[in-house]
Amino acid sequence: MLERVNELSKEKGVSKINAFVDSGVGKNFECNITAGSVPSIEKLFLLSRYFEVTTDYLLGLSDVPTATPPTGNDRATLKKDERELLDGYKFLNNQGKEYIKQQLFMALNTFRPDLHTEIARELAVLGHEVAKSRMSEHQDVVK
Repeated sequence: MLERVNELSKEKGVSKINAFVDSGVGKNFECNITAGSVPSIEKLFLLSRYFEVTTDYLLGLSDVPTATPPTGNDRATLKKDERELLDGYKFLNNQGKEYIKQQLFMALNTFRPDLHTEIARELAVLGHEVAKSRMSEHQDVVK
């Protein structure tokens, strides 16, 4: 893995230390790995996002740096921050995903009230009781 990080750092034009710090894994990352520490999934994810490669590539499990984007959708048109949100969502457990959905529905209701009908329809389909309750409370406050 450290060989790949070295190659990717050179390609990006940054030192390994800067890559470790800028990615969020910490300046001691290389020392820890060299000493036999196993990196957490979170740190692998941070590094892969920083270098814009898959974790498989970073770990040397694949020679293909980026995943082939799914066909038949608009993923290629998403902005980087939108892709990062979607990629992060994949790592959540069901409880975390439900929480994100609830927060999204509440944010849409607050900042895009013109979408209220669509939100209500989605809530009915998905059955998010907590989100429904919070949305109702929010409407009472707004009135």
